[in-house]
Amino acid sequence: MKPSQIDVDGIMTSLGDSKYFHTTQYIMLCAPILLVSTNTFFYVYFATTPEYRCNNLTEFQLSKYNISINEEDNLIYDKCSIDIINTNGEVTGENRTLDCLNSYYYTTPVDKSIVSQWDLVCNNEGLAESTQIFYIVGQMIGGLTAPYLIERFGRKHVRVSSSALLLIFNLFGAFSPFYLLFAVMRFFIGILREAFLLSSTTLVCELYPKEKRIIMTGLFMNVWSVGNCLVGVIGYMLKDYSWNMLFLFNAALSGYFIVDFFFLQESVRWLIATSKINTAEKIVKKAAKQNKVDFDTVWHIALKDTSTQQASSPVNETNLDGRNCESNVEAKVKAVVDHSQLEVEKEAPLAVDMTSANGIMLMSEALGESVYIVYPSMCSLEIFTNSLYAFSAKR
Repeated sequence: MKPSQIDVDGIMTSLGDSKYFHTTQYIMLCAPILLVSTNTFFYVYFATTPEYRCNNLTEFQLSKYNISINEEDNLIYDKCSIDIINTNGEVTGENRTLDCLNSYYYTTPVDKSIVSQWDLVCNNEGLAESTQIFYIVGQMIGGLTAPYLIERFGRKHVRVSSSALLLIFNLFGAFSPFYLLFAVMRFFIGILREAFLLSSTTLVCELYPKEKRIIMTGLFMNVWSVGNCLVGVIGYMLKDYSWNMLFLFNAALSGYFIVDFFFLQESVRWLIATSKINTAEKIVKKAAKQNKVDFDTVWHIALKDTSTQQASSPVNETNLDGRNCESNVEAKVKAVVDHSQLEVEKEAPLAVDMTSANGIMLMSEALGESVYIVYPSMCSLEIFTNSLYAFSAKR
């Protein structure tokens, strides 16, 4: 039995794609999708920049720079400098400026943000934002490598492995003692997050026949959008804790890989496409039992489809091969070119839209006084747009 001769859509339809097996698998795929949102958008909360200024000079420093106690009123502690104003009209002197000698004073506890934790201000300004650049570069690499890994090792293996590794790297991120280690962890988290999302989306698409694929994928995207909105709620609930708690929360969510390892099934489509027919048959048999349908009837669809194609293939095979070889090659080349062009036309606007949307959401701090209100409000618009897509898109 050749993989290309098996009607997987027919098998999925005969199993009853709205029964127990498909429903439980779908719920398992959707349940940890919050992990995708929190790993991306917790940045809005752990990299906030609080109000700050230079810390006060010590008595020793006042003496060192010949500043009397009476002149302390003439010291201006700015964000990145200390200005010494000369107000003595009898003595000729110039105003002086000092760097922040004693680090910085923050209006919020130091451990609320990586900015205050590692003094990522003034000369180090921009380093907090750079952690998200490391993360996005990781996403790009993950987006390029994950499809190969998904096809090579299977959808479930990539999803489980990436989730387990996310647990490890989030723990390293939570307890990073210095900035560079934290930035490297964000890079690897970006790679793993993308692998987790792509493998999950592929599993959702391949769980259903083509008639239901769009609507179920659209529902999956809505669950993701709800997860994006919940990031704001979770951020607000954890606002009294240190930024490390956000990474510990991500690590706890990643622990869901244990459920996936024991209960999530591999894609039947991938198993059949890679000639793992026996494994696919076992999963179909399990699904038939859970959905209370006859396995022999379901599996007979594959056998019947194979026998039908084999019976019709010998007719004038030699002559047809001789006459149609060249035209078949041309048709295949044309199909590949048309398909590639269509994919580019579809994916280019999607990439632009996703980049714009993520960019706006990551700028929540600049768009309003409270990121706990602005961010969820913007994310709620995603639910509307995803619903519109699911009901209007054509396969």
